[in-house]
Amino acid sequence: FANYCMLMELDQLSFDDISSNFNELKDLCKSVHEKFKNGEKVKVLDHMDEFLKLKKFNRDAQLAVKTTRDETDKMKSEIDEKHLILQNLFYEALFIEKEIVK
Repeated sequence: FANYCMLMELDQLSFDDISSNFNELKDLCKSVHEKFKNGEKVKVLDHMDEFLKLKKFNRDAQLAVKTTRDETDKMKSEIDEKHLILQNLFYEALFIEKEIVK
C-alpha cells in the first residue's frame, strides 16, 4: 500500500510539473504568434531560449513517463510474486486435504 501511495504521489507531482511546463510553453507560443501577427520580424536566435525550454519540457515529460513506467513495472512484479505465493498455498492446502481424506 505504501508503494501505491508513493506512486500516486509521484504521478501527481509529475502531472503537475508537466502541466505547468505545458502552460508556460503555451504562453511562449502565444507571445511569438502575437509578434508575427503584429508584423514584427522574429529572429530564430531571439527565441532560442524558448526552443531550449521546449527541449527541457520534453525531457522532463519523458523522464516522468519513464519513472512512472518503472514504478508500475516494479509494483506489477510485486503483485505477481504475491499471487504466485497465494497459488502455491492454495495447491498446498488442496494436497493436504487430499492426504487427510485418504
